[in-house]
Amino acid sequence: MKLLLILLALACRELVTVEWRDILTQPARQWCQRMMTWGLNKQFSANLILLLILAMPVMLVAVALVIANQLDSSWLLYGLLAFTLIPIFSDRELPTVTQLYRQQWLQHDMLADAESSIHHAKQHLLKAYLEELVTPVFWLLILGYMGLLVVLSYYLVRVSRRLASNRWLSERTDHVLWYIDFIPSRAFALTFALAGRFVETWQYVVGQAKNTALSPVAFLVEAASQAEASESQSIAVESMRAVATLAAYESLCYRSMLIWLVLLSLHWIL
Repeated sequence: MKLLLILLALACRELVTVEWRDILTQPARQWCQRMMTWGLNKQFSANLILLLILAMPVMLVAVALVIANQLDSSWLLYGLLAFTLIPIFSDRELPTVTQLYRQQWLQHDMLADAESSIHHAKQHLLKAYLEELVTPVFWLLILGYMGLLVVLSYYLVRVSRRLASNRWLSERTDHVLWYIDFIPSRAFALTFALAGRFVETWQYVVGQAKNTALSPVAFLVEAASQAEASESQSIAVESMRAVATLAAYESLCYRSMLIWLVLLSLHWIL
């Protein structure tokens, strides 16, 4: 049943429209905005503002989890998971990163400075996958029901970063996300080795996994480059060729997520 809920949340992510995404995520956005505005007016520190944003929602979900376990109510537990996870997984970039760059690039026959453009698009793509899918699924896989508290906290920090109006609060949210993303980014890069070129990717991941100078996104970008062999494209290239290159990286992410779902199934079956 837990696996079915994860699959349901992922299906909602794939099927959600902009209108439904905005409806499902409105409570979280309103809560974060209200707490940030109040905290800034009171001149609270960034840490205290984030604590205010996280405290009540996380405590409410924690209490609900305890009650569900005490009552031994599976339906209450699954209802809580669905109520929490569906909005979180539905909060994604629309149009998708690949669609966005395809629309931009296909407006021209040739893409100038292709290497820089593709690198930026690849960075954007992997950042979206990491934050919208990889990190939430990882902590649910590792921590089970308790992972719901981590996923909720992570999501609220993401929303806060998006809404942050001043630099120090934005920097603090980035700092928190860096720590929560660190281990999932390394784990996801390992699946790149299984889904792409194994030897090159494995050597890179093993050699750089402990390198804290690399951000989670930068680490994934380089790991993906090792997994997907691509030619240097420093000069202008055809737009369709650039689109195909980005699509190859998205395909790598899809294959890697499929591996994660298989591992998730085995984890809960065994």
